[in-house]
Amino acid sequence: MVGVVGLFMYSYWTQSVWNAPVSAFILIYCQGGVPQGQAIPRVANAPRCKGFACASCRTVPTLGLYWLCGQCRKAFDTFQGGVVCPHCQTRYPKPSCPECGFANSSSDWSLAASGEAVPVDAANAFAADTD
Repeated sequence: MVGVVGLFMYSYWTQSVWNAPVSAFILIYCQGGVPQGQAIPRVANAPRCKGFACASCRTVPTLGLYWLCGQCRKAFDTFQGGVVCPHCQTRYPKPSCPECGFANSSSDWSLAASGEAVPVDAANAFAADTD
């Protein structure tokens, strides 16, 4: 934000027609990024879902409405609802990890939490979550 103010002042000082719109554009995107930056510590410090862990990176997922349904576009907690969207009943047999992006079956999430060896299939990375 300080840099944008400096760019606005530079635009005024040089009487540049192009720097002012560029400065405004940067300011708009900086303001849009503030809520995203504030959400990072909230998610990092959120309570974790016991009994589940990503099979590839071993990260325990957060409790809360962090998964977005591809059908109805509503947020839901995939592990609390049995990998089914409570709004439209769309099934998500392979939820993607928000940390690494790998799509693992719900049984792989459970096995990873128990500490058992879980085979990681690289072909599942960034796979679609619906059947």
